[in-house]
Amino acid sequence: MSYLLVIGSWFFYSRTALGLQCRAMGENPYAADTLGLRVRCYRFTNVLITGAIAGIAGAYLSIATASSFVEGISAEKGYAAFAIIILGKYHPIGAFLGCLLYGFADALQLNLQAFGINIPYQFMLMLPYIFTLIVMFLTGSGNKPEGHGVFFKKGAQLG
Repeated sequence: MSYLLVIGSWFFYSRTALGLQCRAMGENPYAADTLGLRVRCYRFTNVLITGAIAGIAGAYLSIATASSFVEGISAEKGYAAFAIIILGKYHPIGAFLGCLLYGFADALQLNLQAFGINIPYQFMLMLPYIFTLIVMFLTGSGNKPEGHGVFFKKGAQLG
């Protein structure tokens, strides 16, 4: 299913009019405003959708993995997800490959702990984060969208 979601999101954001309009809100909201698009409405809707997806992910995490909510269940994986988005250069396929790398490193550290190697477990827990940082260092961070994190005021200009 994840393969289909990655391909579907790539197709949506690069090949459909609505997807390109959503991307325009992050790339240059002022250019989208000059086209007559309702930037605040798009941004608000996108935030609601991503919040709903994050909520579904949290519900899945607590129901499918532990059958209940436990304090610290996510183990700070939200920060890793943000780093993976940057690692994937803000592209769905790149983010998917970053997730595969992180998942591989996480599984590797669990298996290395099971083998009983005489290394403190805290160093093993760092392994996925170290892999992610090494790959980010080697590949660069990519260019974030120009309008990313910029407050939009109708009629103003970017920069």
